Amino acid sequence: MGIRRGSISTPIIADGLVFNMDPANRASYIPDATTSFDTINNLSGSFENGVAFVSSSFSTKSWLFDETDDKIKVEVNSDYKVGDYTIQFWIKNNSSSGNNFIMGGVAGFGVDVNWGSLRLVRSGWPDSDISAGSADADWRNFAFTGNRTTGVLKAYKTGSFANTVTNAAWSDNTRYIQYFGSNYLGSNYYGGLIANFIMYNRVLSDNEVLHNYNALKSRFE
Repeated sequence: MGIRRGSISTPIIADGLVFNMDPANRASYIPDATTSFDTINNLSGSFENGVAFVSSSFSTKSWLFDETDDKIKVEVNSDYKVGDYTIQFWIKNNSSSGNNFIMGGVAGFGVDVNWGSLRLVRSGWPDSDISAGSADADWRNFAFTGNRTTGVLKAYKTGSFANTVTNAAWSDNTRYIQYFGSNYLGSNYYGGLIANFIMYNRVLSDNEVLHNYNALKSRFE
């Protein structure tokens, strides 16, 4: 079943969805505002240092980060904990160096572009980094899943399986987003566009990741 928030239909998988921040969705963001909201738990994201709203067509809407100091600080909810997880998002990368963070979460959990390679990273945990392939100057969809019990991480690009890493188990069950456009310390800034970003409290199947890609890809064509 699709979910409908604000002025657009968002036919992504609803089961297990715990975070959905989307510049094309009026329930999440009003153009040119300096605050956005997660449509699931109503967590706010405050724009810092000039994050810009970009609307290149009726449906293609995103936020622009300058790789210098732009970031969105997400309200921290201490009750928001995710063991197994899936994150999925659309970006158009323009980062020119290494360790440019698209998303920074608690304790080093995040996503970065490292010299053009899109990675899920987890500071201090061996074998916990995984690449989904190259992130270029075109719109791309990426997803990562993490199974806390088995320690299996999977990466996806444009809806298709791209990579897996095993033996990446972790003992804690705390996963939440702190920043977009920087790491969890508020540094290592991203350069490029970020659009819809979603997170689940479970591991989506290959078919579900593909469904979410197909559900939104018409925005970016």
